[in-house]
Amino acid sequence: MRIGKKGKPNRPIIITLEKTADKFKILKAKSNLTRNPTYKNIFINEEITEYEAKIAATLRQTEKQWKTTQKDMKIKIIKGTLHTENNGENKKYRVNAEGIVAQI
Repeated sequence: MRIGKKGKPNRPIIITLEKTADKFKILKAKSNLTRNPTYKNIFINEEITEYEAKIAATLRQTEKQWKTTQKDMKIKIIKGTLHTENNGENKKYRVNAEGIVAQI
């Protein structure tokens, strides 16, 4: 099903799959699209709740801030967790119920 106003190019499409396994196959294979120049403007995203979107936004914002202030620290987000490496020391952080990034 297409969403958005008719006549606009590149409207999003929502699909419903019968099997969860099919969803995971698609999500796993979506990185192949970015490697192919023909499909560089096609994106596949999993639908998430408003709460999950807020957590993801908080992690991205924290990652951006830390990358500008901690130049020697390696930072990446993996499955809702912020991973850091600094001088061989690895740490993990998550957003807690109060919306604060805390070490786990």
